Amino acid sequence: MNSVNPFQTPGEAPQPPTHSTNPNTPTSLLAILRTSQLICGALVVGLSVIVVTFAIMRRPPDAANDPTIFLVVGGGMGLLTIVMSMLLPVLIPKPPIERSAALAEVVESAKPGDRLPAEMQPVIANFMTRQLLVAAPLEGGAVTNVVLWFVGGSHLHVVFVGIAIALMVLRMPTMGRLRDHLADAVT
Repeated sequence: MNSVNPFQTPGEAPQPPTHSTNPNTPTSLLAILRTSQLICGALVVGLSVIVVTFAIMRRPPDAANDPTIFLVVGGGMGLLTIVMSMLLPVLIPKPPIERSAALAEVVESAKPGDRLPAEMQPVIANFMTRQLLVAAPLEGGAVTNVVLWFVGGSHLHVVFVGIAIALMVLRMPTMGRLRDHLADAVT
């Protein structure tokens, strides 16, 4: 059935809505935030499960083993992954998007359930990629230290694991961080 809009001038094409109140659309702020939080949360939970598993399985180290090499490797890996988690997201180039007052207004006025315009897809993907690049190196360094703790026995490895988990939780995506990222891209 073809309906005619009496308020539309002839030749004017109907425009799709730019906002939706459905928070489940893949481009809504809430959906983007929840997806990013799930990714970060999954990394934290995965790491926590590995730590608990190794803690249960861990045996006291032999007195004959020298854990110094494990401490050097674990400490180096820990520091390297902390630096990587800070630098990698910054090295990802900003997506090419035309900056406009209209897009800035949409981002500023968007409610958590609003659907963002299609032009924002590269910015959304960039945000999610940056979140992964914050958490993934920390998880890798922490898992390495869990293994070294299991093999070498030094509790200093557990200190790095705790620092890595704390950094992952502190840097978890929030609505404020998402809004800042989007606003930075369009203004």
